[in-house]
Amino acid sequence: MPKWWRQTGFFIWFFLGVFTDSRRGWKRRRAAIKYLGRRLDRVKVENPLTRIPIIARMGELLRDAACWIVGWNLGYVDAGASPAPRAAYGEATSLLTLVITNGVALTLSQLQATVRPSPWLIFMYAVVAVTGMFGLVSILNASQPEKPEAGISSPYLLHSYERGSIMFTRFVLLSSFVVAFLFGWLAWAGQLPGQTFSFEKEAELGFPQEHMFKDKTRGIMIPVSLGVKLFPNGVPPQLNMQITINAELKMTWEVEPVVLGFIDEGGTEKRMDPQPVVLTETEKAESTTVLLDGLSRDKRYLLKTYLHAREKDTPSQQDVAKAIESINSRKGMRVIFLTKEKK
Repeated sequence: MPKWWRQTGFFIWFFLGVFTDSRRGWKRRRAAIKYLGRRLDRVKVENPLTRIPIIARMGELLRDAACWIVGWNLGYVDAGASPAPRAAYGEATSLLTLVITNGVALTLSQLQATVRPSPWLIFMYAVVAVTGMFGLVSILNASQPEKPEAGISSPYLLHSYERGSIMFTRFVLLSSFVVAFLFGWLAWAGQLPGQTFSFEKEAELGFPQEHMFKDKTRGIMIPVSLGVKLFPNGVPPQLNMQITINAELKMTWEVEPVVLGFIDEGGTEKRMDPQPVVLTETEKAESTTVLLDGLSRDKRYLLKTYLHAREKDTPSQQDVAKAIESINSRKGMRVIFLTKEKK
């Protein structure tokens, strides 16, 4: 049997002992600690860095911290003791609920977000999660002196809660850490439900054309293509479309808060259902963000975006021609598709 396979099996056996409420579990733990001690002694001999006092001291501190986190340095109260030992199921469950609720709150805060969560938001999330886990560690380390026998006090300390509660709290602590880590990682990676679209694909702009609005003012229509040419693995079912114009165009033009979507069926155009929805207005943001939902992976779409003059007066033909030239040069306007899929 390979050496790495034997070691893996041994550590599985060890962790079963850690979280098993049985006498055999204690034997497994003692055997594992002796095994780890022999391994550490071998490392100390073979690795010259461990001969440095500060590194050796750091190793001892890490070992003591690991024992403190799960309360391995405390004994268990006898189940038949009088008064009966207390249970901590309610307290542990409440703290686990706090950690899960914290993750749900993080998810809700990222609904329809177009950027990653701010460092301050992640920091506050981490503070609440660590607070909940610290409460669990406090339960595991709550201690009381062992009951003296024959008038002789004992130097040993016992858990303040009964053994079942301690085992349950250890499982809850592990679950809380996993839940907190997953929520935080998913938030930063943009994978929470309804969250930010983190991966960018620059869109292909068609030839801009002069457009006459219903109020008889002159504007510009810019067609944007979306299909398998841009997404070879298929169009994602949901995208954010971010439209940005440069400072020179902003002096005269603004993005019209309407984007018309069509399905290109080889010469004929069919209106998209649902139509694109504008999420941000140009006046309140540097760019306009549009939500595209219900997309099919194998279809080709045509999205018509519009520029409207900022002033009430109709812009001159020269202004329109100048704007079209700027857009054609790829300097005046930029459209980016934001997706959750890294493709």
